Amino acid sequence: MNPTRTPSNRSQSVSDDDAVRATNDDAATAKLSAVNLGYWSDPFISLFVKRTDKKIPLIHRGYYARVTAVHSILKQFMAVTTETFKQVVVLGAGFDTSYWLLKLAEQRIRWYEVDFEAVVMRKAAAIHRQTPLKTGLRVSEDEPDAPYVYKNDGQQVHTNRYHLISGDLRQWDQLKAKLAGCDFDPSLPTLVLSECVLIYLPPENAAEIIRWAGSLPQSIFVNYEQILPNDAFGVTMVSNLELRQCALLGIQAVPDLEAQRQRFLSNGFAHAHALDMIEVYSAVVQGAERTRIERIERFDEMEEWDIMLRHYCFSWAVTSQPSAFADIVLRPSSR
Repeated sequence: MNPTRTPSNRSQSVSDDDAVRATNDDAATAKLSAVNLGYWSDPFISLFVKRTDKKIPLIHRGYYARVTAVHSILKQFMAVTTETFKQVVVLGAGFDTSYWLLKLAEQRIRWYEVDFEAVVMRKAAAIHRQTPLKTGLRVSEDEPDAPYVYKNDGQQVHTNRYHLISGDLRQWDQLKAKLAGCDFDPSLPTLVLSECVLIYLPPENAAEIIRWAGSLPQSIFVNYEQILPNDAFGVTMVSNLELRQCALLGIQAVPDLEAQRQRFLSNGFAHAHALDMIEVYSAVVQGAERTRIERIERFDEMEEWDIMLRHYCFSWAVTSQPSAFADIVLRPSSR
C-alpha cells in the first residue's frame, strides 16, 4: 500500500492483516454457538467451523439481530428485482453462508464474495470438501446459463452464479478488474454488503468503495460496524481492539449515525439510513419471535446490552433508481 514503508512497518502491517482475518473465525464461532442454541437455523455454518466455544447470551442476541437485519434487506432486494438478473457483492465475506442459507442458487443472481487470500483458500477448501456446499452452488438445469460450470482451484471458486475472489480492499482498482473478469455488470441491480469491514480500512479506501457503489445506476449498500469511539465505552472498545492489532482505522471519520448517513449521501447515494443496534433489535425482533428469542437463555445483562448495542451501527443506502429501493426498510423477522 505504501512504497516507503520500512521492513518493520511492513511486518507490522502483515501482522495487523492477520489479526483482522482472525475476526472471521471469531464471528463464525459466535454464529455457530447461537445456531446451536436455536436462535436461528443454519445447517451450513458448522461446515466451515468446528469449534463450538459457547458465547454469552449478549453475544448470541447481538449476532441474531445482525444476521436478521442483513437478511431482511437481502430478501427485500431479491423481491423488488425479480424480473431481472441482480448482483450481490459481499466485502470481507469470510465464512458467510447467506448464499446457501437463502437458497440463492435458485434465484437469478450473480453472487460475489471477496476476502483476503488466506480466508478465501480456507473457504474454497471447505466448499470442495463438503458436499452440501458444493451441491448448493448448482443452478437448476433448466436455467438459460446451463450447462453448469464449477471451478475450484483451491484459491478461488467460480460457478455460473457464484464467485469467490481473493483480494485486498485497499487495492480497489485490482478488485474491480477481478469482478469485471467474472461478468460483473454495472448496469444490473446490485447490493453491496459490508459487515465490520470498512471500519478496518483507512477512510479514503472506504470512501472509494462506497463511491464506486454509489456510481452504479441501481445499487444498495448495507454496512454494519462500530460507532461512538469517544465516550467511555467507546474508548475502551477501540483500545481493546488495538491491543488485538485490529485498529478501527475508519471510526473517527464516521463516529456516529449522522456521519454514517452523510458518508453515503456524499458518495453518490440518494437516500441513506443509519440505526444503532438497539433500534435494529426493536425493528426486527417483535411479537412471538421476540418472545421465542428472549426465552432461549436467561438474560440479566440489560445495561451492558444497551451500552454495547448503541456502539454498533446498521446502515443502508440506495440510489434513486429503481424507485422501489426507497421502500426497503428493516422489517420484523418471520422465522
